[in-house]
Amino acid sequence: MVTGGEERYPYWRRNRWVFPFANLLCGFGFSLAWPFVPLMVRGLGVRENLETWVGYMLLACYLVSTAASPLWGGIADHYGRKPMVLRAMLGMGVTMMLVPLAPTPLWFAAALMLVAVFNGFTPAGVSLLVANTPPARIGSAVSLAQTGGQVGHALGPALGAALAALFDRQQAL
Repeated sequence: MVTGGEERYPYWRRNRWVFPFANLLCGFGFSLAWPFVPLMVRGLGVRENLETWVGYMLLACYLVSTAASPLWGGIADHYGRKPMVLRAMLGMGVTMMLVPLAPTPLWFAAALMLVAVFNGFTPAGVSLLVANTPPARIGSAVSLAQTGGQVGHALGPALGAALAALFDRQQAL
């Protein structure tokens, strides 16, 4: 027997399990790349003040993301939440593949800012999850989704740092 108006939300159970996994993959993939940024910037010829370059690049990335988020929220209100989830995941994935192709440090920073334009998978997904979940189940569904993202954000840098250290050691030989 379906209770609490759950018949109005036919996909909520599937969404409750799919979105945490997607959030884990997105968080993992996004944060896996961060330990490689200093290596890539160094490979572009930056030898002095590498930490400052990387810090400013990441600052610019997150500032662009902060500025773009309200715009995407307004677009989601007009066109729907599902297109915003797809926009964020596909946009970030495709633009992340362009970052290593940057020929100079400034192009690299611009590519990171382009990634940031599409950032926002978790908020878009959570809003879709909330809109399609019975009110009595929203808390558990959102917390499970957030857990998936946090696991991805924790494992990504750990594996990325190990791979970056291995890659850096190989380059030094």
